[in-house]
Amino acid sequence: PNKRPLCSDLRESGAIEQDADIILFVYRDEVYHEHTEAKGIAEIIIGKGRDIETGTVRTAFLGQYSRFEQLAAGWVEQPKPEKVASLADRYKSKERF
Repeated sequence: PNKRPLCSDLRESGAIEQDADIILFVYRDEVYHEHTEAKGIAEIIIGKGRDIETGTVRTAFLGQYSRFEQLAAGWVEQPKPEKVASLADRYKSKERF
C-alpha cells in the first residue's frame, strides 16, 4: 500500500490544514519497504502551497547526519518494469469452453 502522507491525514490536527500557508511532508520508501531501490532517497511532498505549486521533489537523505542534499548530477529515476503476467494469470484470462 502507498504510505505517502496526504493533507487529509491532518484532519484530526485542529486547524493546521486550514491555517497553514504551506504543508510539507517527508516520505522515505526504505522505511516501509526494506528491499526498495530508493535507499537514501527522500521525497519532499508539497501538499499545500498558497503561492507555490504542489508536487514532489526527490532529494538525497543522509541519515547518519539527519541531512538532505541534492541528488547526484545525472541521477534519473529508473522506470518501473512492466508487470509480467504469471502463468496462473494467463490461465485465468483464457475463455473456457
